[in-house]
Amino acid sequence: NDRIVVYNLSFPGVSGLKDLMLLSESVKSYNPDLMIWSFTMNTFLRTRRGFAAVYENSVNYERILDLERSSGYNFGSKKIKPGEATLVERAIYGRREELNLLLQLYLYDLKSLSIATDEPETQVTDEFTLRPGGDRNNYLSFRPDDDLEKILNMDLFLAAQKISGTIPIVYVNEPMYTEENNPVRYNWVYPHWAYDQYRVMLQSMINEQSWTYVDLWNLLPPQEFTGIYHRTGEGENRMTQELIPVIQAE
Repeated sequence: NDRIVVYNLSFPGVSGLKDLMLLSESVKSYNPDLMIWSFTMNTFLRTRRGFAAVYENSVNYERILDLERSSGYNFGSKKIKPGEATLVERAIYGRREELNLLLQLYLYDLKSLSIATDEPETQVTDEFTLRPGGDRNNYLSFRPDDDLEKILNMDLFLAAQKISGTIPIVYVNEPMYTEENNPVRYNWVYPHWAYDQYRVMLQSMINEQSWTYVDLWNLLPPQEFTGIYHRTGEGENRMTQELIPVIQAE
């Protein structure tokens, strides 16, 4: 029997740039036979930087520059270029935001190991629908007449292909919690108009490029979620079963 080695390089936080950094590092470090990139719509938000403490340091800034050189795409390196650090900024006090983030991530891992899951087993309810004061038809601050192509950076897929070279990638649109009988929203994150357009845009690109793609957005019933994206053990098993034949075909 052939020996199969699997590396889980997942990292908390929804960010396409962070995912590309991990993808690039995995190509260099492991030279894998296959990569699986699991994502959701928020992964591709142009306005979502997130994890500023991760990006705005010299090491990751160089990684972003390397991504731009290897892929030919601009990921905003000029906007996030770290300035010359002062003595105070190089000290622990000046790096407190970065250190706080790292501490949170380590504590998150410890909690996950202690309870054997990445999120406590809770039932998602319709109260999860909308944050107070939100417009029921908005996607974040965007409305249905906004141009979704300007909101989402789908070039991240093209960049991933260039970075991976000859290594195949299986693209997976993750399952998400969807409310039953809600005519406007799938959940408090995504209204119908935005998420449906995202899936159409994504499918069009996949068809044009002939990539391997699995759309599992509505695979699971609401009871198999402990949050918008976090799944129960049974939910994870069902997702795995869907991916097995796709991986075998590669």
